[in-house]
Amino acid sequence: MAVNLPGTISVVIPTYNGITLLPECLDSVRKQELLPDEIILVDDGSCDGTQALVSQNYPEVCLVRLDPNRGFAAAANEGIRRAKGEYIALLNNDARAAPRWLSELKKALDERPSVGSCSSKMLFADGSDTINSIGIGFTRAGTAFDVGYGQKDGPQFNRPRPVFGACAGAAMYRRKLFDSVGLFDEDFYMWYEDADLSFRAQLAGYKCFFVPTAIVYHIGGGTVSPQDAKHTYYCSRNQILMLAKNLPSPLRLRYFRRLFSACLKHSVKTLLQGNLTVSMGYLAALQSLRYFLKKRELTSLSSVISIDELSDLLRIDCGGEVGVKSVLSVRNS
Repeated sequence: MAVNLPGTISVVIPTYNGITLLPECLDSVRKQELLPDEIILVDDGSCDGTQALVSQNYPEVCLVRLDPNRGFAAAANEGIRRAKGEYIALLNNDARAAPRWLSELKKALDERPSVGSCSSKMLFADGSDTINSIGIGFTRAGTAFDVGYGQKDGPQFNRPRPVFGACAGAAMYRRKLFDSVGLFDEDFYMWYEDADLSFRAQLAGYKCFFVPTAIVYHIGGGTVSPQDAKHTYYCSRNQILMLAKNLPSPLRLRYFRRLFSACLKHSVKTLLQGNLTVSMGYLAALQSLRYFLKKRELTSLSSVISIDELSDLLRIDCGGEVGVKSVLSVRNS
């Protein structure tokens, strides 16, 4: 990784064929009350003129080119490796940050030394005042979901508080968190890589905090639509692999029993509708299960919290018996 410069902020923006989205995103970073020390745009194999747009109109942006397309996790990692900041903020290319976004996130981290990352209040950009995400939570079956998704913004979303993890579409991390637990797992390709990172961070003792004054307006599905088969496939696959990789053995039976039941019902329902994508994702997860269980052995080496502590953390925003279909629809950031 690049040299860490104390007190500095790096903003990393992964993008793929987002030329129509980038001007609003980059302009919002330019207008921050607390300007970042560097902006790193990782172009993940775009073929739409993104590189020319950035070179001509945003000379202050460090443009990193990847070819071919390697997925969100790899693009984010490349930006993080090159970042010089003590604080590293990630922002989706289809998001517009309010002027105090960076200053509020940094302030929250400075005031809470035990916190390793902060989540933003992500609102849908359609002007409906509807929550996209305030952080990552888990259902009783163990599937990750965006807390607050689809609800009207209101007093319940104005209170700073702990959450299990941050949606990587708009979040800030301490560099030492990445130094300690590693970067995003590129084997996920896209989706659930932020839930996986949050899980590893919590196991290593790095808390996450929701900052309601750090506001971002998010289109959602700017790179891949939630209706796209790729989205459905990777969400179906990765929700299983994320748990296999991170859950300690004493919790696996509890969660996988519920998850298996939910996945089976969803698989049968979608097959009857003529949709094979969900079942293909589940099958891919089974094929990779042994490999991800081996990764759990590495994750456990950095674990510093007890089983009871982890159980409590997983219940911070427990989504009850949320079905797999509804969970898939809200992990679209």
